[in-house]
Order: sequence, then structure tokens, then C-alpha cells
Amino acid sequence: MIKLFKLTNKINGTYWCFAPDVKTAIKIVIKNAFSGKRKILHVSDVTSEHIDEDGVRDLINNNFIGIPKKKVFMLNGSVSAMAEHFDVKKRSEVLWYSEKIPGSKELWQ
Repeated sequence: MIKLFKLTNKINGTYWCFAPDVKTAIKIVIKNAFSGKRKILHVSDVTSEHIDEDGVRDLINNNFIGIPKKKVFMLNGSVSAMAEHFDVKKRSEVLWYSEKIPGSKELWQ
């Protein structure tokens, strides 16, 4: 099963990765974020904390493995836009997507 991992490094910040296990997540982040250079990373399985955010369950169901992209809902100053986004459309504050999974970026369309 694919899980969402949060990898942190004191110097370089936080990285997110969908992977089947911790070792795979570390390998993916080191390869993509650190150009293969070894880094000390603290890894946490945060699947249960973020499973209800838009796109997380979809990426897991599509067996996505890799570093996702995140889109944050930005309030444009309109209370009605916020009410529509959260109350009417029942969307979360963050959309997780990958261009490798067709349609994952369009969940908020």
C-alpha cells in the first residue's frame, strides 16, 4: 500500500513523498531534492493525518510513487468564494496532485 511520508531535514526543510515504505521515500527524496547526496532525514508516516485532503486518496488509489505537488486555496478576499470552496464544494485547504496522474490537478476545477 502506498503511504504519504513527511521527510524533514533541519537545514533544507520539509519534503513530502508517496511511497510504499520508508526506504523508498528516502531514496526518492535524496535523488530528487539532494541530487543523490546523502542527507540525514527524519521520516514520519502522515497518511492518516492528510488522507482527507483533496487528492491524497486519489494519488494513493492510483499507486503514485514520488514527490507530489501541492496547491493551496488562496482566499481572493471574497467570503462567498471561501464559503463555496469549503461549505458547498466540500473541498480542503490543500490539493495534492501530480502531473503523472491525469486529472489529479483538475480536482478543483
